[in-house]
Order: sequence, then C-alpha cells, then structure tokens
Amino acid sequence: MINALCKKAYFTLFYIWFTVKCHFIFEHEYHKGQLSYLSQHDYQVWKKSFRKMFRDHYRANYGIKKYILIEQFAKAKIEIIKKTKFRNNNVPAVVLCVRNDRRRIEMLVRHYRSIGVEKFIFLDNGSTDGTLEWMQEQEDIDLFTTKDQYSSFVKEAWINRLVSYYGFDHWYILTDSDELVTYINMEQHSLEDVIRYAVKNKIERIEGLTLDMYSDKGLFEGGIQEADIEKVYCWMDSDSYTTEKRKVCGIDTVAMVGGPRSRSMNVTPSLMKYPLVWFSEGTISADAHFQYPYIKMNSAPCYFGIRHYKFLPEDQKEYLRRAEPGAGFSAGVVKGGYYKKYMEIGMKEDASFMYPNSIQYEDSSSLSKIALIQPIAFD
Repeated sequence: MINALCKKAYFTLFYIWFTVKCHFIFEHEYHKGQLSYLSQHDYQVWKKSFRKMFRDHYRANYGIKKYILIEQFAKAKIEIIKKTKFRNNNVPAVVLCVRNDRRRIEMLVRHYRSIGVEKFIFLDNGSTDGTLEWMQEQEDIDLFTTKDQYSSFVKEAWINRLVSYYGFDHWYILTDSDELVTYINMEQHSLEDVIRYAVKNKIERIEGLTLDMYSDKGLFEGGIQEADIEKVYCWMDSDSYTTEKRKVCGIDTVAMVGGPRSRSMNVTPSLMKYPLVWFSEGTISADAHFQYPYIKMNSAPCYFGIRHYKFLPEDQKEYLRRAEPGAGFSAGVVKGGYYKKYMEIGMKEDASFMYPNSIQYEDSSSLSKIALIQPIAFD
C-alpha cells in the first residue's frame, strides 16, 4: 500500500514537472529551433495534442515513458534532403524510418508502387549499406535524415515529425521496412479503392494482423542474401492466431496475438497494427501498433494482413545486437528479452516455423484462409 502511494506520488510529481518542462521545450524549439517550420496553428495543435495524450496516460496510470516521444518530437535534429507536395490526396503516402535495410526497402517500394502509392516519406538514420544512396535515386521518395540515437519511443517521435512536415488531413501508411500491407483482392483494387471505401464508410484507420513470413528451411536459412525475399519467405501460419481482451490507456480493446513466434518461441508479441491512418488534427503515432486517440481503435475493422519479413539471413548479427541491454527496443525487449529468445531458439539446428498447418502465400486470396482477416466490400 505504501509503495503504491509512493509510486502514485512520484508519478504525479513527474507529470507536473514534465508538463511545465514540455511547455518551455516546445516554445524554444518553435521560436528558435527544430519546430520553426510549423504554422502557428499546427504548432498549437501538436502541443495541445501531446499534452492531452500525456494527461490521459497519467489519469489511466498507463506509464510515463511517452515523455520521451513528446520531448524528442520537439528536439529531434532532422535534415530535409528532399520534400515535395502531395499531388493526390486519394492515395496514402508511405512513412517509415530505416537504417541499413536496402534489400527489404527495394521490396517494399516495389510492393507499394504496384498498388498505387505515389509518394514515400522516408527518414534514414545513418545507413552505410547503400540504402540512403538508393533512396536518393528514386523520384517518388521524399527523404529526411537524422543522426540522433534510435529508440522505440524516439522512432515514434520521428514518425510524427515526418507527418508534421506535410500537415494534417492526409492518408498515411505507417510501417516498418520489413512489412508489406496486403488485402484480399489487392490485385484488382488499388489503395485508392481502399481509401474510397474508407471515406464512404467513415473509417479513419484500418487494422491489420501481423503475419510472420518464413521459409520452409530453418530460421535465418532462407537462402542467399540476393534471393527474392517474397518468393523464398512465402509461408505463414493459418490457424495459430487468436484474440484477447486488453486495456490501452484505460480503454477496453481486443488484441490479436499468437502466430509462429508465440507457437515456437513462447513469446507473446502483439500482432495488431493500424497501418492506414487518416491523420486529422489530434492524431499522434503513439506506438508502433496504434495511434492516439486510442478510442478509435475499436471502430477499425481488420482488413489487412501485414506480411512481416523478420528472419532473413542478414538479421542474425542485428538481432544479437538488439538482444543486448540498452539497445533501445521496447515492450518486453527493453532488456533484450524477445531478441534473446529469437536467438536462443533460432540458432538451433532444427529451428523452423513450419508446422502441419503452414500455408503458402500465393496471392492476396491466400489471406482468406485466415479467419481474423475480412475482405473489403468493394463496390
């Protein structure tokens, strides 16, 4: 009881202290620093929205580490390499942060171009493998860079900053470089059709189920690094996904869990994401899995299968780094927990995600075999 009261008192004092500190940080960065590009209106909207999110976290006793996201939104040193205007607001722009992932970035850009994306908004965090140079050559990629230290919270600050350069009232796909948003009948209907459906049905964000893709070989043994990723990593679970009730900042919701990592590694990663978002005033990318205001999660149907390419041969070295304490990866991974498990299991000679009910992804119709993913009722 005493410990709980002490924790609440500390939380209250920190909330008051950071709220005051945040005001001065934002004022300084708006008038003399990193936020000087914002209009007075947008500056006030972002500042008010962050303050409201932090207050909601305090009231729900949902944790205080969002202060890192808020502070770094204002202070992050981001350089604009190339920035162009939106030409078509009926098609979402793809937004992500990347470091040293050229093979997957090329796959990702090819995928989204095929379903109608015309603008990519990428932030490079110190790539040395040719990723940055390749992105600079692409006419449809707007490019930003930062040398700031990565963490999961800082990455979300970067995502919000990228959005803030373009303003509110646009559609965005918020993703990672190892993810491909996919939907049933994707070959016949572009993302513009998805947006048209969302607008007609007053949907502001669409949910997706993360599908870990794997080869029919051992983990990290999907062939040579030059191999076609989608062709080799074409297997996925069909029936290992389930749902469970959760609270997000005091709001009841239903999370999707399971999948091959849960089945084979005894870890419980959250598999729900909301990659397609109408970024209206007050929206914040608060987490890799969902956006604030959190209440809007419960009105978003699951129409997407997010193909997730996480266990490529070149990932072994990187995951060993991420398994180290303080590497900057969140949620169960703060002390390297998930990545330690990935390496403990994945390096065994017989380690494989294959099981009797593995199914092969052939085209978007393969998603219809997974019960949690619904087809969009295109006109």
